[in-house]
Amino acid sequence: MSGRSATAVPLSRNRDFQLLWLAQTGSELSQHVFLIAYPLLAVALTDLPIAAGLLGFLATGVQLAFGLPAGLLADRYDRRLILVLASAVRALAHGSLAVALWLDAGSYLHLLVVAIVEGLALAAIFPAEEAALPQVVTTGQLPDAIALNTARSSVGQMGGNSLGGVLYGLTRALPFAANAVLQLLATLALLFVRIPRHHGRDTSSVDSARRFWPELTGGLRWLLRHPTLRVITACGVLVNLGFGAFLTAFILIANAAGVPSGQVGVVVAMLGGGALVGALLAGRLQRVLRPYVSISAVLWGAALLTPLLALTSNMVVAGVVFALVGALVPLANTTIITYQLVLTPDGLRGRVSAAVGVFDNVAAALGPLVGSVLVQFTPGRTALFGCAALLLVPAVLAALNRTLRRFSGHTEEDDGKGEVTV
Repeated sequence: MSGRSATAVPLSRNRDFQLLWLAQTGSELSQHVFLIAYPLLAVALTDLPIAAGLLGFLATGVQLAFGLPAGLLADRYDRRLILVLASAVRALAHGSLAVALWLDAGSYLHLLVVAIVEGLALAAIFPAEEAALPQVVTTGQLPDAIALNTARSSVGQMGGNSLGGVLYGLTRALPFAANAVLQLLATLALLFVRIPRHHGRDTSSVDSARRFWPELTGGLRWLLRHPTLRVITACGVLVNLGFGAFLTAFILIANAAGVPSGQVGVVVAMLGGGALVGALLAGRLQRVLRPYVSISAVLWGAALLTPLLALTSNMVVAGVVFALVGALVPLANTTIITYQLVLTPDGLRGRVSAAVGVFDNVAAALGPLVGSVLVQFTPGRTALFGCAALLLVPAVLAALNRTLRRFSGHTEEDDGKGEVTV
């Protein structure tokens, strides 16, 4: 279950990890540039706000539909090749749209195609990259590597959102041209990453087609049957749903109260700032705290901090609370993803990562819907308290679950006789 040998070089000198990290940083930046630019362009091309919503729904739907097949691809085929092809296709898609807009020939249909390509590519990238990580770092390096990936996500979110808005303000084509360049650079970096061959299934087998459906759902079945993975995944998905609802409700209520959108944006951006700080500490904390302590501390921290946002209208206080919540998230992510990868056989890692991604995407889609429904039908502060109550669910689940309380980082194969070195 380990990655490279114990004599592998430190992360600071691990060429393959650094190239993979840099390539995926470009991918994260590109994704968030697109998330800002596409709704603005959709409305500009159609004069219909619903056109932006349709694009977002389609891109998310494509990711959900292709999630499990993408995991199977990551377990059957060369993971580096999947990452290279996905990045190259994104570069072509964004580049084509940039050229069309530059020539004043852009259309909503063209943007729709780019959104579909983006959804398919992101669905393919997620399980391939996550499954490849233990192949380029040792098991003991996983917590630090995952924490650095969490920091990368925060940088991508903050930088991409800002960059996308600025570039679109200069000219419509510029965000998509920048994305084409970012993806091209990511593709070049990935070409030089060395990812060892994994123990995937021989696809030349004559019974390959007959076994397609059992293999497609193999990661999902492994996840649901593994007690530890099942509970930590459930906690992660529930907290994502609850916080997605809370964030949406907070933005809508602040807007209705007349808080300037710029202030709301700065307050929400504090999440990313806090997450960046938390990511720098997550790897070290994950090694000294039991998994139960790490996960429970984050869940209860989020459950107890978020009600404070329902009790104050001070945006400075709100920003501090968001930063504190953001700082907690990397510890939970690092713990959950580390043990997900350690407890999963290499030949299943892509499919298990994809199954978790599908659950997370469902939570990401439902969270804003739940938050907006609560705001629509309940008074403002009541809606926030309702969303905060949702965050109590995973905290209570973790507190009451015997499997998680007993889990100390041992593998099931060791049957409690030896610890995984993480």
